[in-house]
Amino acid sequence: MSAGSLSHDDPFQQLLSRCRRQLLQHALLTGAAGILTLVLLFVLTAGTLDYLLNLPPVVRAVLAGGGLAATCWGTWRLLIYPLIQTIPEDQVGAAVDVAFPQLQESAATLASVEQSGISDDEAGSALMRRRVREHLYGMIERIDIGRIVNSRQRTYRMATATAVVAVSCFVWLLWPSGCRLLLQRLVTPFANHASATNLFFEVADADRTVARGSNVTISAVPKWRSGTPGRRPELVQLQLVSATGTEMQSMAFDETAGCFVGQIPRISQSLQYRIRGGGAETQTFSVTVCDAPEIRSALMIATPPEYTGQAVRRFDGMIGEMEVFETSSVEMQLTFAQPVQSAELVWLRRDRRPLNETELFDRKFDHVTGEEIVEEDPMAELSELTAVAEPLTDRVPGRLGSDGMSAEFLLTADVGGDFAFDVQDVHGLMNPPEPERRIQVVYDQKPELIITGVRDGDRFRPDDILPVNCVVTDDVGLGLLELRYRLNEDDAVIEQSPGALGVTRFESPFRIALEDLGAQAGDTVTLQVRVTDERPVPGPHEVRSDLIRILIDNDADAVGARELEEQTKAMVDALKTLEEQLRHDADQSQELRNQTNREWNEEAREQAQRLSEKQQQQGRLLEQLAEEVRTHPLMRESAEQLSEVSDDVRTDIAESLQQAATDDRRAAADKLEDSVSQLQQAARTLRDEIEKIETAARLEQELTELNRLALDSEKLAADARELEADRTDPQRRPEELSPQEWNQQLQDRRHELTDQRQELNSDLNRLLQEQNELLDAARRSQREQLAELAEEIRRLAEQQERVAQGVQSEAEEAARDVRQSARMLEEARRAAEQLNQRLDEQKSDLPRQDLEKLRRAAESLQQGDLAEPQSAVQDAAEAAQQVARGTEVADADNNRSPAGPTEQSEPGNAPAAENGPQARYEQPAQNEQQDPNEQQDPNGGQD
Repeated sequence: MSAGSLSHDDPFQQLLSRCRRQLLQHALLTGAAGILTLVLLFVLTAGTLDYLLNLPPVVRAVLAGGGLAATCWGTWRLLIYPLIQTIPEDQVGAAVDVAFPQLQESAATLASVEQSGISDDEAGSALMRRRVREHLYGMIERIDIGRIVNSRQRTYRMATATAVVAVSCFVWLLWPSGCRLLLQRLVTPFANHASATNLFFEVADADRTVARGSNVTISAVPKWRSGTPGRRPELVQLQLVSATGTEMQSMAFDETAGCFVGQIPRISQSLQYRIRGGGAETQTFSVTVCDAPEIRSALMIATPPEYTGQAVRRFDGMIGEMEVFETSSVEMQLTFAQPVQSAELVWLRRDRRPLNETELFDRKFDHVTGEEIVEEDPMAELSELTAVAEPLTDRVPGRLGSDGMSAEFLLTADVGGDFAFDVQDVHGLMNPPEPERRIQVVYDQKPELIITGVRDGDRFRPDDILPVNCVVTDDVGLGLLELRYRLNEDDAVIEQSPGALGVTRFESPFRIALEDLGAQAGDTVTLQVRVTDERPVPGPHEVRSDLIRILIDNDADAVGARELEEQTKAMVDALKTLEEQLRHDADQSQELRNQTNREWNEEAREQAQRLSEKQQQQGRLLEQLAEEVRTHPLMRESAEQLSEVSDDVRTDIAESLQQAATDDRRAAADKLEDSVSQLQQAARTLRDEIEKIETAARLEQELTELNRLALDSEKLAADARELEADRTDPQRRPEELSPQEWNQQLQDRRHELTDQRQELNSDLNRLLQEQNELLDAARRSQREQLAELAEEIRRLAEQQERVAQGVQSEAEEAARDVRQSARMLEEARRAAEQLNQRLDEQKSDLPRQDLEKLRRAAESLQQGDLAEPQSAVQDAAEAAQQVARGTEVADADNNRSPAGPTEQSEPGNAPAAENGPQARYEQPAQNEQQDPNEQQDPNGGQD
């Protein structure tokens, strides 16, 4: 029987298969345990050597190679070879017989005779094989397969491997970072690694790219891998390796930052560096040097809104403060020296948004500190109806060009502030610091409205004319100016002023005839002025004046009387207060004078010094009051006196007190004595001028009736112009009226204007007859004008003389002077002509200017003759001075004797020449007085 007769289901064959698997499993476990033990022991040994000796890369490479070879050999010998080797069945049977002696070598015998290829002679008789098989089959159930291998060897190897693994895990858990580094140094010996020591240096931003020429700071923080701080190394060095060589420099320890710091100033080339100290060494780091991105050019183009009419503004370089108008379209263009990756506009500080009218009204302030009260409730939820301002953007990204060499920013000028550009390239480098840049947004301001002529609570007569004088200004352009008024509770009347559109300053005198409104005593007229500008978005600014309520009273004072009274009272009160201060200072100066009899110490000198400084301040205040007094025509002489007192107080008296503070006791006494008398005299002069000012103020209060006459004359002139336009323009005739009816209506209106003019003239003559001071003021003003004209002619004569003397030596310069003199002579001729007209109007007996001489003198100058013009100019100067002296004599005579009825009734002597508040009201009345002779011709159209 051959071996092929045994099937896979044969119990003996199954026994052999189980034994073979047991042997393979034994070889696998023992081989793996051996290999693991070998590898871990090698790693632990190599790591220990590297930790203790800090092995160089070559040695680590040799160790790694030897360990790899040993591992490969052990894997082949202990694992691969036993697993791939085929064990014959007879050897398996022999192993079974060895493990189980009771089988009496039946397993090996049966396995041998059952092999294929054995002859019957070698296999023996069939009876023998059957008995061996029966004997073996009877023993198979009692065979323990595990006993065929050496379990002690497997246990030993596995225990050894387990111990080595346990030690390795313990070391790893105790020092994970160090073990990881040691393993890396062993596996990759030639890689860039730090030394495997407990001390190591943590370098912030170790590998970096920096800008050329910048200062590089390297900071290294000492740390310990065990987690327990050790002794800080005393010497730490920075090794720099560049193309030019190696350099070592010491690193200083920064106690505040807790790190070692090294500096590389103005770096110009790329380099590598390591940090060494305390036995530890970092890996090699690199510093790459590149050119930083640079802004080559910057341009901002601001396009203002169309309604402003402003031109487009360009800001080359964008340096410093740049003013742009509100809501302007702003375009910024940047070009760079090299391609960049990103460009952003960064707002360093933003201005606050301007408050709207509601926010301004709702602001609350502390009544003690004056600070604004801001109420914040972090738990309050935002209502959908609450208007929340859009948050201001901190960074605005720019739009880069395709090549990265340019960037563009598009903004709307809503809120200004300080800004800068952050430009970054592919290496992460930023542009160097740029110059300061700031956008100052100029906001469209509200129009400013000033109303004069009327005030809330003023009283007017039923036949008065309300003067609503409006002065409106705007920074860009006005849009609308209108006056709304109503009588009592009637419907409001809206009157718009034409010509305000688009201008920045506009003056509009609204006039309301109360008689046309039908106002009666006890009625109330309510006024309000409304003005807007041209801002389209979010809408025009609107300014409304406060409601002005006018009371109708038959016994009301003249227009402006109340305002004039309040201004005068404030001015007089200030002068009285200053007078009291001067008297008090005189007493204090007298006390200092008396003190000099005893001692003149430092304290007294300081008092004199303070008193001197006080006089300087009071002198300046008195000069301001003198300027205010000078605005009143009837107080000009008092204003001149006040100016003189002001000069004395702030110069003479102050200097006396200043010298007293520095002189010795005897000299100081004299100076103080002088200051006492000067202060007393200044106080007395001030008291006298205050009385004169009060007298003139009462006169001015009475002369406010001129305001009413002026308003009546304005209305009369406007009606006359309208009548003239209706008469000369046929298109203005209403269609429902025939030409005869229209002419009759024009005639009626002309007669009505004539009556009003005569009434106005009679009122003016009555006022002039009652107030002679008004005529005196007019004469004084005329005398001043004549004196100025004489001085001008005198200067002209002197210039002509200089020209005549320098003709031969300086011909070209003389020619220029001649032309200038000719022009001035022509102006003098026109002034003399006006003077002759005034003398003719006043029917004065003073000599007239010879206009023919002045005309011939001008022609001679133009022809180059200098002798004749000089004599003509001298004659004119003497004539002007004679007129001025004659005017002064006539004025003195008028002051000695009252003016006759004829003089007082002459409206030509009205305050036409005054420069005060009533001066501009005389001219219309004067024109009206000339009209009766001109109206004799009904078709003359002079009404």
